[in-house]
Amino acid sequence: MDQDGNIRESRMRQYMLQTVSSDNWKKQLATDAIDTCIASGNRSVSRKDENGVEQCNPAAMDFLYCTWAETQLNCPSKYRLAGEQCDKVRKKLQKFTRSKRNL
Repeated sequence: MDQDGNIRESRMRQYMLQTVSSDNWKKQLATDAIDTCIASGNRSVSRKDENGVEQCNPAAMDFLYCTWAETQLNCPSKYRLAGEQCDKVRKKLQKFTRSKRNL
């Protein structure tokens, strides 16, 4: 995070891409998720409540949740875990992600 509470995009991108497997499809999935989620995380930067009291910065958590959701939703079907519970999670993520983007 920088001094203003924003995600340091270059550092985050470097870290995440270093931790992803060397498989090209995984690197592309991570790159796409990062591209989508940096803006989402930085929109979350709010350090004071309505009374001006300092609060925890949600940017990092929003970024991490967003990258997880994007990964789950965009993972190629041949690599997805199969099962009723996984399908339910993906359906809920699709619904939630669509509604959040329309805010």
